[in-house]
Amino acid sequence: LPQFFYHRNTCVRRAALEVYIRRAYTAYNISCLSHSKLPDDTCVVLSQFTLPSSHPHRQAVTRRHSLISREESYSNLTDLVSKTQDVQREALMVALDSLEHADKFFQELLDLLQQHSLQNSPTTSLNEISDADSLSPLSISSTNNGNQLFDTAQPLPNILYLSIPSSSLEEGLMSDLEKLQKFVDKHSEQLTQYKIRRLTFLVIRDRTYPVYHTFRNRLNWTEDSIYRHLEPALAFQLELTKMSNFDIVRISVNNPTIHFYFGSAKVEGGRQVTDKRFFIRSIIGHHDLVDKSASLEYMIKEGERTFLEALDYLELFFTDPKYQPSDCNHIFLHVIPTVIINPLKVEEDLHKMAMTHAIRLLRLRVTVAEIKCRIRVCEEGQSSEEQNIRFFLICESGYYLNIYVYREIEGPNGKLIFESISLGRGRGPHHGMKAYYPYLTKDHLQSKRFTAQSMGTSYVYDFPEIFNQTLKLEWESYVEKNSPTEVCIPSELMVATELILTPDESGLEEVNRVPGLNNVSTLLLLLLLLLSLLLYMNTFLRSGWLPGDYD
Repeated sequence: LPQFFYHRNTCVRRAALEVYIRRAYTAYNISCLSHSKLPDDTCVVLSQFTLPSSHPHRQAVTRRHSLISREESYSNLTDLVSKTQDVQREALMVALDSLEHADKFFQELLDLLQQHSLQNSPTTSLNEISDADSLSPLSISSTNNGNQLFDTAQPLPNILYLSIPSSSLEEGLMSDLEKLQKFVDKHSEQLTQYKIRRLTFLVIRDRTYPVYHTFRNRLNWTEDSIYRHLEPALAFQLELTKMSNFDIVRISVNNPTIHFYFGSAKVEGGRQVTDKRFFIRSIIGHHDLVDKSASLEYMIKEGERTFLEALDYLELFFTDPKYQPSDCNHIFLHVIPTVIINPLKVEEDLHKMAMTHAIRLLRLRVTVAEIKCRIRVCEEGQSSEEQNIRFFLICESGYYLNIYVYREIEGPNGKLIFESISLGRGRGPHHGMKAYYPYLTKDHLQSKRFTAQSMGTSYVYDFPEIFNQTLKLEWESYVEKNSPTEVCIPSELMVATELILTPDESGLEEVNRVPGLNNVSTLLLLLLLLLSLLLYMNTFLRSGWLPGDYD
């Protein structure tokens, strides 16, 4: 598509720019789109859109306005509703021949964006989009109050896209990024004055994906390297803000649809970083999801293909000494199209896929796979309203796989939270949590588990769950051999209680504490498996702890 930005036919150039905006902002509500041109007949497209409800910036605005200030009063509550729901952005996109071309008409571009913002109200509908007969330059006029270009109640509403051919950047000794940074530094005051929140360069290359460089106001007009080679309009769908507890380094891969990151947990100065992990994220799109069977088939096949390709990249970098040791690696897939499926059916397919590649996932230390999709739940031939669904495949211990399904609902103060969907089990661990809460760093239990498994053995605190899973399988096997109506599997098959020595070391007493807090190499558990059983485990032999751990 970007190749058509420079087509000799003006109508083709104009259409290519519009199609790019509509595809990039397909998850947004485009309320207005119009065309213009520069004095030298260079095509310009301007658009106005509303952030989707799942966008983190919209969530932040909702939280800021959830409480009415004492200094404010509202005679009409609809004013407050519109204030919390509508977050507008203005965008301008233009395809230029070179940075010199951009420098020559940069002021005209900013004035066009200003004029478009002033002419279009937030309620502009798609029916008001300018047609081909009205594609004349917008008139440029100054505001009545001089320096006040935009309403300060909504800071930094504007976005600027500049498309540049890669051939125009090849001359000279400076790198492409250095040339772009020099251009941005020259116009930084203008960008700030016109309330530009980000400036994105598309470096167009022949017969391949464009290269993206995004410069942000909040970074003092330096490049946001995390978003390099990533369309910023699609970035929120990768939910990169959830990695805020980690220092992120982007890793380049050949597939532009897979985004690979290496994260190190943020620690206080001087402390050693012990939590390092890979984050693999991808967006799965499709242009034609027609019926139920095709939707489900595509989602599973395309999801598995992307999943396996992500594992291939992970296997490549997992053994690199520069990124070792890594643990709790995370895969996130976002299925964009709305599909009509039954979550029960999807859970079965996800379980089969995970078990097929279980050995590989365990070896690559992948503990969480997260899939987000927008679906219509199909039950008995009836489909419900669209809703965001999350599937979490969690295998922290390496011995058993848990699949949890959640829907995103609006919680207190307008925040999106997870609500468990009952699929024959209780609430999942994320029930009630914020949908966009940052990923937690590794706890002490996972650190000790990683140490034990790295030495080729098992962590002793995982044994109770292994017993529980084995007992569950035995019950299910027994039910299959007997009538299900006569035999009911108990909801609680096992209770594990840790035992320690009494202060005078004359006997044993029960203790209720977080696993992994013992300071000796011997662990004593009382397991209630329909009858009492005293289980003794020597962790020196079974979990790789050192003799120095003894008291």
